[in-house]
Formats: sequence, structure tokens, C-alpha cells
Amino acid sequence: MTTSTYLSQLDALAKKVESLVLSLQSAKIQPSKDQYKTFNALSLRLCEAATAVPTEIEALKERRTESSCEEGRKLISQAQSDRTNLITTTELKNRAVFARNIKLFFGGPQDSSIDSDTIKGRKRLTRERCERICSLSRDGLISWAVAFTPSIWTANTMSNNTFDYLDEHIEPEDPLVWPSEIYDILRTLGDEQPLEGSCKYHEFLKGKVYLNEK
Repeated sequence: MTTSTYLSQLDALAKKVESLVLSLQSAKIQPSKDQYKTFNALSLRLCEAATAVPTEIEALKERRTESSCEEGRKLISQAQSDRTNLITTTELKNRAVFARNIKLFFGGPQDSSIDSDTIKGRKRLTRERCERICSLSRDGLISWAVAFTPSIWTANTMSNNTFDYLDEHIEPEDPLVWPSEIYDILRTLGDEQPLEGSCKYHEFLKGKVYLNEK
């Protein structure tokens, strides 16, 4: 079953129980002794099942978190490897991905009048993720742009837990000296649309690139 199916079933069950409670409050029935025993037994059974639901939901959350951490560790390992390789070889493997990431970080996804509510929600979350990436250090942001294609980290493909893990662990331990190619691309992007008119991007260039380039 899908998550939506579980939520729908749980919502329906909750409404049925709430309706039953309201009905019992005004009930004029006269159960027998055995029926009272059955009522109590079924009520206890319902309470036990209801008590187990939050426990299982928390267990589900923990399993999801562990899965996200495992995925996050693999992606961070990849990012560290890509970063080391770039600095060692001084050659950026995929300039197009790097440039596309930078544009997305500072420009966000573009809205369209034909976007569905679902797509609008995904773009809103992706925009929030872009803001968080832009709040990273220069080295953290560049590391992200080098390692991950947008199709990996945008809202429709990566869970919040995995994104949180990357956000927490992407920063290198020590300041880095990037190949001149990185700075050249960043400056070139600042002279082109859509970043040419972005004050936010030019503040990034001024504060995190020009002042840190070695």
C-alpha cells in the first residue's frame, strides 16, 4: 500500500471510532451481562490496537531515518571523492551539471502557469532547499554543485531526511583551494542570464569567491 492509502485508512478508522463514541453517548440500548463483557473485551482490544499505532509509526520513522542516513553516507562519500579528484586533477568532469546547479541554487526552479498543485509544492520545497544550500560555506556550496546533479537532490527525488544529512555533512573540514576553472565558471555565470541581475549571486561572488580565490 502507498502512504496515502495508510493515511486514508487511519483517518477512516478514527472517524468511525469517534462516531461510535458519539453514538454510545446517546444510546438507549440495554445490553445483557454477556454483552457488557463483550463490549469490554472489544474495547480493550481496540485500545491495545490504538496504542500500538503510534509505536509502529515511530518505528517506521526510525527505519526511514536509518535508510536515509545510509543513502546520505553514500552520497557524502561520493562528494568527497569527486572533490578530491577535482582538486587533484584540476579538471571539472561535468561543467554543464556544475553550471546548472549554480543557476538553480541562486535562481530557484521557474514557475509556470500550468503547474499543478503537486508540482507547485515540489518547486516550493526545492526553492527552500536552494536557500539552505546557499547558506552553506563557499566550499560546501561548490562541493554540492560538483557532486550532485539536480535530478538527485530536488524535492521530487530526495527525501527530507537524506537532504538534511547532506546539508549537515557536505562541508569539508578545512578550507579548500579550488582549480581556477571553478572560479572562471562562477564569474562567467555572473555575466549571463539568469544570474546577471541576481544581487544574491553577486554578493556570493564578492564575498565567497573573489575574497577566497587563491
